[in-house]
Amino acid sequence: MIRKILIKNFKSIESLELELGRFNVLIGANGSGKSNLLEGIALATAALADKLNDEFLSNRIRMTQPKWMISAFQTTDKIQPIEFELVVEEGILKILQFKLIYKEEQWRLTHLTMDNGLTIPQKEGTRIKTWLEELQMQMDGTLTPEKFKTLSEQVFQLMALEQKNKDILLNWVAANHLDKFVIFAPENHFLRNFSEEGQIKPIGARGEGLFQHLVKLRDKKPEAFAAIQAQLDILDWFEGFEIPNGLVFTERRIQIKDTFLNHRLDTFDQRSANEGFLYLLFYFTIFISPDTPSFLAIDNIDTALNPKLATDLMAVLVNLATKYNKQVLFTTHNPAILDGLNLNDPEQRLLIVERNHIGRTKVRRFEKNPVSPSGSSVKLSERFMRGYLGGLNF
Repeated sequence: MIRKILIKNFKSIESLELELGRFNVLIGANGSGKSNLLEGIALATAALADKLNDEFLSNRIRMTQPKWMISAFQTTDKIQPIEFELVVEEGILKILQFKLIYKEEQWRLTHLTMDNGLTIPQKEGTRIKTWLEELQMQMDGTLTPEKFKTLSEQVFQLMALEQKNKDILLNWVAANHLDKFVIFAPENHFLRNFSEEGQIKPIGARGEGLFQHLVKLRDKKPEAFAAIQAQLDILDWFEGFEIPNGLVFTERRIQIKDTFLNHRLDTFDQRSANEGFLYLLFYFTIFISPDTPSFLAIDNIDTALNPKLATDLMAVLVNLATKYNKQVLFTTHNPAILDGLNLNDPEQRLLIVERNHIGRTKVRRFEKNPVSPSGSSVKLSERFMRGYLGGLNF
């Protein structure tokens, strides 16, 4: 799991250090920088996966001109590097430090160092170029054979080292699933219609491809499909759902059973389902499926959920995150979400995102469930609404 991430010079973030647990909830006023923080993580993971092209990034962050992606507080016209440091608890690498520079109309990874002593020597590119230029001088007969042989060996050794270390990094990124990090922000249209496929597989950031993945789980991993069904019992009316056999190629629907409906109505499909059911189906699928990212974020987890269901959902997702080895970050504006947290568990974290008196995004952790003088617990939702936690617009 990612235990700490440091971000510098990205949007409203001048310098920010974030310590993570397995289950992380971010609250804050509108415009405080919650989404910027998630997008900073997405940009960092894309860089480590060597996927800084516009096509990959545009499906994961709000793409815009470079001047709007770098720190808003720079005092120079020169585009400064975006800097990252990641601390990870498992694998051959524990600490990675790197920068992104904007060059030739795209972001490039540079100055990457790893705690095992390996480096990706992008900064050596100038040396390689110089040596190659010197080798070219051999055409003019200005290099001795001995000098030519020495320079040739140095060039090839350096290029081999760069490729070896790059392979180590990419293998480590894949092993820790950082290359699959997605900020999910499901939308009712995609969840209800099942009509579109996304570029992100198996499920797009807005919910594209959910139906096809459910079909795959039913056919290939029935235990996961059954687990999704079981979690939906959180809804008192839910009796079950199935994917009909014999659907034509263009037909995409599920049959949902309401325990209170009489036999004449029997079932209905997702187009007639309430919005809350669709969002729960999406959340349980991405948590339970072994094919979805193990490191992920969900923006506005509270969408379409009533307060009691929002609270209950958190308790369920905490258990699923542990059982299915997911590390997650949520943003929310619904105080009821907080009441589903147990902050006495160090893996559950409440993070308050705010902008300080000069506009920089900062994060602080609220560490313990509050207790009243009588010894009873105080609801976090009440403290949030009264302004005791911070993170509100005033």
